[in-house]
Amino acid sequence: MNARPMMRTLVAALLSFVVFPAAVCAADLSFQIVDKDKVVSKLDFDSEEISVEVVESLGGNHAVQIKLPPSRLDEFERITALNTGRTMRIVVGGAVVADPTILEPISGEYVHITGLFSREEAQALADQLD
Repeated sequence: MNARPMMRTLVAALLSFVVFPAAVCAADLSFQIVDKDKVVSKLDFDSEEISVEVVESLGGNHAVQIKLPPSRLDEFERITALNTGRTMRIVVGGAVVADPTILEPISGEYVHITGLFSREEAQALADQLD
């Protein structure tokens, strides 16, 4: 996969996509770096710290865009730089909603979760994260 984002961000190749009931979505968001099914690092965010939206990506597909708080950008970039090639679980309310691979360090305020998503599929994931 050769994704080129318009912004300085990581575009993660989505390896799995799971839809959970809306009741799970009320909790905060956690990015967990995983190596051989063991969490080696994690970053937790309050739901008030982030914003989530669906954006159009290359080829007419759609992606989920997560805007991170400016105060946490350096920490997020450092952790993703140290863990390129590993899985980054995205967890809401204790449930894994996505588990993309980190393709490159995430720099900038946006994280994109990409895949061959229709608008409806991307919106379902965004709804879980928001």
